[in-house]
Amino acid sequence: MGNGQICGGNSQCTSSICGGRCCPGPAFCSCSQPSAANLVPNAGFDSGLPSWTVPSSSGTVSWTSDDAEACPYSGAASIVAGALASDEAASNQSQLQSPCLGVSPSTSYNFGGKLKGYGLCQVNLYQNSNCTAALAGGGGIPANNNPASWPSNTNSAFSSGNAHSAIITCTGGSSAGLTLHIDMIYLTPAPGSF
Repeated sequence: MGNGQICGGNSQCTSSICGGRCCPGPAFCSCSQPSAANLVPNAGFDSGLPSWTVPSSSGTVSWTSDDAEACPYSGAASIVAGALASDEAASNQSQLQSPCLGVSPSTSYNFGGKLKGYGLCQVNLYQNSNCTAALAGGGGIPANNNPASWPSNTNSAFSSGNAHSAIITCTGGSSAGLTLHIDMIYLTPAPGSF
């Protein structure tokens, strides 16, 4: 296979170098692929923001080539906080949301990813399978408050209780101009990861 194609071993690549994707020789690239158990579509933001939505935004939500592993064939989501009017609710801050994800009741989940900059991502749980009837609980992961470097994976564990669905909501920083980059997001039955 050619450079950038998803691979499972060196023998599958024309360059004989697999780092999750076929790498151009002689350099190795790190392009980790999500596990089969990860419920999040487009979890590595390889080619934009498909499957994710922008429910409200006072700033800018876009795709960036600044990948957490510096993979040349992937990127990340970027949220740049905008200024809120004095009478505007904090809930109008720049956000990015996953689609409605099916979860199993009374199951332990690991939620995590790589977040760089300012803001957080959280799991919102719902009683119904179509992401209605909000429930308390879920996990949250904060960013590292450092816009210059990607941290190791941040992880939160939680029990789904009587939830049947979930939505991941990532919110940018609380002040205009603060940036949050998001990559390698996962919601996986414990003890899973990305």
